[in-house]
Amino acid sequence: MGHLKMILFVGLITCTTAMNTQAQQTIPCTSDTNFRTLDFLIGSWTVKSTDGSRDIATSTFKKEAKGCAITEHWEGINGFQGYSLFYYSPMKSNWFQVWITEAPRARGGLKEKEMDMYPPLNSVVFKTTYYTNNGTQVLEKTTYTRTSSATILHQIEVSTNGGSDWSVSFDAEYHRKRSL
Repeated sequence: MGHLKMILFVGLITCTTAMNTQAQQTIPCTSDTNFRTLDFLIGSWTVKSTDGSRDIATSTFKKEAKGCAITEHWEGINGFQGYSLFYYSPMKSNWFQVWITEAPRARGGLKEKEMDMYPPLNSVVFKTTYYTNNGTQVLEKTTYTRTSSATILHQIEVSTNGGSDWSVSFDAEYHRKRSL
């Protein structure tokens, strides 16, 4: 009987330890400020040209997995759709973005980006490298800058000469939609 009690005791300790470890693994997303770096993106947005004269798309950013990730659903006025998954890696101490569209083989249709730096407050830059169908290397940097609680600037720049020269390939303002 003593042997059975010992087995039950060890089993109880193992289960308790596993439950505590699991609980500790879910805490960082809610208590670690690193997981809140991109919170300024959360919400529904109307994407406009930088001069505000025309709508380009709508974009919705949501917290997922109990605050451990952010998803984006981007829909152009022409029906073109794109999706992002943003996540913070505690092991690498950095944010990452995976962007995919319905045309993943097209230029820019699938990208894996890593946060490169934190420029001024409320601004983040993600960088990636990809290749065109003819083998040209493209460096890309994507910047999100919060200019107010209701406006974000989103700019994508590309370089095909190793970063010596950059050109803007996307430039827009995100305007927060009003809640009903």
